[in-house]
Amino acid sequence: RVFTIRKQTIRTNKFCMFFDSRFCNFFLIFRGNGLSVLVYIQGCNVLVIINNRLITYSPGLKSTCNLLIGEISNIHIPTYNTVNDARKIKRENELDWWQKAVIYQIYPRSFKDTTGNGVGDIQGVIEKIPYMKYLGIEAVWLCPINPSGGVDLGYDITDYKNIDNIFGTMEDIDELITRLHENGIKFLLDFVPNHTSDKHEWFVKSVQKIEPYTNYYVWADAKYVNETRQVPNNWLSPFFGTMWEWNEQRQQYYLHQFYKKQPDLNYWCPLVQKEIKDVLRFWLNKGVDGFRVDAVQRLYERQDLKDSPAKLETDDDGYFMYLNETYEEVISWRAVLDEYTKNDVETKFLMIDVDGDVSLTNRFYGNSTHPGAHFSLSFSLGKLSHKPANSYVYELKKNLFGLPPGKWPNWIIGNHNIIPRPTTRFGEEMIDGIHMIQLLLPGTPVIYMGDELGMTDIYLRNDQFVDVNSKQYGYNQARERNRTPIQWDSTAQAGFSNKTKTWLPINPNYVTLNVEYEQNSNSSHLKIFKELVNLRQLDVFRTGNVKFYEVSKYVFAFSRSNSILRSYFVVINLGSELENINLRKVNGLLPYKLTVIVASMYAEHNAGDIIRSESFTLRPSAAVVLKSSFFN
Repeated sequence: RVFTIRKQTIRTNKFCMFFDSRFCNFFLIFRGNGLSVLVYIQGCNVLVIINNRLITYSPGLKSTCNLLIGEISNIHIPTYNTVNDARKIKRENELDWWQKAVIYQIYPRSFKDTTGNGVGDIQGVIEKIPYMKYLGIEAVWLCPINPSGGVDLGYDITDYKNIDNIFGTMEDIDELITRLHENGIKFLLDFVPNHTSDKHEWFVKSVQKIEPYTNYYVWADAKYVNETRQVPNNWLSPFFGTMWEWNEQRQQYYLHQFYKKQPDLNYWCPLVQKEIKDVLRFWLNKGVDGFRVDAVQRLYERQDLKDSPAKLETDDDGYFMYLNETYEEVISWRAVLDEYTKNDVETKFLMIDVDGDVSLTNRFYGNSTHPGAHFSLSFSLGKLSHKPANSYVYELKKNLFGLPPGKWPNWIIGNHNIIPRPTTRFGEEMIDGIHMIQLLLPGTPVIYMGDELGMTDIYLRNDQFVDVNSKQYGYNQARERNRTPIQWDSTAQAGFSNKTKTWLPINPNYVTLNVEYEQNSNSSHLKIFKELVNLRQLDVFRTGNVKFYEVSKYVFAFSRSNSILRSYFVVINLGSELENINLRKVNGLLPYKLTVIVASMYAEHNAGDIIRSESFTLRPSAAVVLKSSFFN
């Protein structure tokens, strides 16, 4: 073909035309002589883009111009980009490893037992590294493996610089780090800096006022009313009741924002600040690639211990959460990690786990001169469940576009604390579609072990509870429901252990819901999950534009694109009825034929099917990933 543009002749065989007779739309795309040209014609209106710059457009195509720019990431003209819900994601060559990775959370007690004691261990994690490679995992987050007082299953630490012998030895953790790195997998450690166990050496010596530990914890004198001892203030724990516990030996109350056997460290004490930074350096020196930080919003409390007007366990007023000094502490930790980043070249990563208003959590990111966390874990997707499509559009936009400028999103639908498990919450029929959202939106997905299989909650009797909270408040508060051992195969104890009685019972559905069965099935949640992880490696899912659609009340969709010639659509039926879907109603630029790339287990479609964009059906809770291409 020969074209003349601005008096310049172009000879090229890189030429494409697309004509939509129904709407009288005409696309002309060609490249040559260093020029890339797109001409869009609708009736008597014309729009011209040359080398990714908008040259001209007719007034009648103003809305189409906006739509095009919103759909094409390589046509980037900020002065014309008025599409509110189209966000330009960082280019591929700017993305760091933690932005590209799929992070996999392992609760070690329930991963793999190699010693026959019914409890998972570090060697079990090492044994299953090939499975992580199979999944396409690029970073592992390991829940606490430090010695523990046994109250909060690892979150009441007695020694920050050692390994609980129930999991193994320090040599085992050294081997795990080495083996993960050999397989291209980063290692992230759970870090619990807000409190320790009451059996920690620091607390034992603080009770006795042995220096320098006297002020390592938050101590306060009692109030006396009519000669009756009262707690220092009205602060309430999220684990119910007062935050204060009387210590007879010291004759003072100590603060515990969680269980009474988890005393809070006193961050107003400079020695505590130094101790915690030394802990970070200890693990960084061992080769740890980063940390997930627990309960970070609670580090500092008001020094005057004034009563909270809310009288609730939540606090947005800066009495025992979200004090300015807390944000500054996180920034100081990031500075420690950045020291190692400079030496090791690769980024040392810091993610924090906080749950609060975005105006408070966003401050943990710091700023350009004093950076804080790389990201704060977001549970917005996990909370949606069977809400209508407009709720998905609203919440996902808020999570994606409500971040501070230049910050990176993340998506989490389950972990060791979120009950019930995602498959129990969303339903087996919908979990594949939720994984499509989690893995194919811009950002870093954080996956809880077993969710890739569609593992569900288990029913537990009262005598099977291990957690103190569960024993006191029953099944509805029981976090053990989603902490049961991962199901590897259909042999006894699901291949998790050779011990008859494991620390928690195996879910009885393990016979057909296990890794081996799903790997060998023609279609399974595991295989669909792996397909999505593979699909996520495409540049379009890492750096392409995103746009959300409320197709109908219970049909949600989003698109990812970096070219007018090709884009991807994820469509999910959130409702309980069959839906007839017309995607051209929400995007008139789509071709009439779309290709199914991935379909959920309960969809009527299969990969490779061709469907009509203006009319196709989707079963209740079913989902598909579609590819749009003007060349097809």
